[in-house]
Amino acid sequence: MEPPVVSVLSPDDSIRRPPASVVPLPTETLMLPPAPPEADPVRMTMDPLLPLPAVPDLRATLPLVPPVPAFAVKILNAPLEVAVP
Repeated sequence: MEPPVVSVLSPDDSIRRPPASVVPLPTETLMLPPAPPEADPVRMTMDPLLPLPAVPDLRATLPLVPPVPAFAVKILNAPLEVAVP
């Protein structure tokens, strides 16, 4: 069986362009600001202000001394195993 054939014809393709502008497009004009009446000013550079150096506060107290003197006898721990050559 053959596929059905559409007998309705489609309309012709038409290309329509918008109407031409009646007013011409504006032209571009480069307008520079007026030149200054004097020469350029002298450029100056300044270094930024640096922070003050951090100086620690002086401590007037002496270190604490223990009330009891340290032990007069030294404790010496000998190793449990002695290496034998």
